[in-house]
Parts: sequence; structure tokens; C-alpha cells
Amino acid sequence: MNRQGQLFGGNWTERKLTILAKYLDAYNTALKKQPFTRVYVDAFAGTGYREQKRLPQHLGFFTPPDPDAERFCKGSARRALELEHGFHRYIFVENDEEKVRELKKLQCEYLDKSVRIIPGEANAAIASYCESEQWRSVRAVMFLDPFATEVKWTTIQRIAATRGVDLWYLFPLMAVNRLLARNLTKALNPPPPGPPRRTAPSDERNQISYHFTWEVHST
Repeated sequence: MNRQGQLFGGNWTERKLTILAKYLDAYNTALKKQPFTRVYVDAFAGTGYREQKRLPQHLGFFTPPDPDAERFCKGSARRALELEHGFHRYIFVENDEEKVRELKKLQCEYLDKSVRIIPGEANAAIASYCESEQWRSVRAVMFLDPFATEVKWTTIQRIAATRGVDLWYLFPLMAVNRLLARNLTKALNPPPPGPPRRTAPSDERNQISYHFTWEVHST
């Protein structure tokens, strides 16, 4: 079968997706007798497969290329669809047109499941979904695994306001470190001072701070 995948990740990616799949299965098992419609939302769904490089055991300047150095692994979308204890509905958001086409092929493999594919930008799609869902009768797991810092803080606030979403947000620490390093370089090497000029008062709305809170609820 001709599979199109997205190239990223290593063994750590495989582990995180395995952990996610186990959590999703446990989540559905725990809520199966509750009167809720269960929804899985993947806001950076990709293609359903991810293409992983397998590096040779002995690396060197003259290591010959391995024609079988790439292997296809199941992505988060496909793993969710393959769960033994599944969701009532699945929502996959993807901004890349080619990946959307691959997701539609994946959708055709699971015609017995309610799968909705939303082409578009993740923040806008999440905002629309959170505002339109019937949260009194719905519970959802939302998986956010961006490549960089695409997720806005206002999006996290909208998700929290639903009070019906279990959020998995894999924060891209490497991307933040790159931004911090870039800002630190600018701070250590400031440009030479120019002539004095009047500036408008700073707008506090442009200052974004991230607050992460973990709450433990006893049952």
C-alpha cells in the first residue's frame, strides 16, 4: 500500500503516542457507562502515518545509505481510530492540503466511525468547535502536538472554559528555547542608541504570559 507520512520523531515519539493510546483507551473505558457523547479532537492531525528515520547502528563519514532507513509508524489519528474502546466522534484538524487528502483516505478506511475532517488553522478550528459543542452532554479529549508555538494562549483559555475537555498539550520546549536564545542574543548585543524619539505607551495586551496549572481532583 502506498502510504504518505510526515517525517519526524524517533523512539520518544513512538513512546508518547503509545502512552496517549493507552490513556484514550482507559478514558473511554472509564466513561462508557456515563451518559456522555465522547469526542476525540486532534488539532494537528497530520496524515495518520508518520515516517521515521532509522539510523544505522554505526555512524561515520563513510556510512553507506540504508535504502530501508525509513519506516512508517502509526500517527495519533490512526491510533485513536484503532482503539478497542473508541469514541463516538472523531475530529481531525489539519492546515496542510496534502495531509488533508491523506486524512480523507484514512477516513475511508473507517466508514463505520463518525469522522469529521476540518481543513484549516488549528486555533480558529478549536475556537469554533469549543463554542458550538453541546458541553452538557459531551466530553472530549483534545490532543495538541504542534511543531512549534502555533497554539495561542487564548486557545488554551477557550478550551478550559468548556469544562468538558481533557487536554493533552505537548509543549514544544525546543521551539521556546530557540526563541529565548534569539531574544537573549538581542539583549546581550543591543543596537547602538539612536536619537531620542517619542514613543506611544506600551499596550499591555501585546504582553503574553503563559500560566500552567495542574489540578488533582479526588473522586
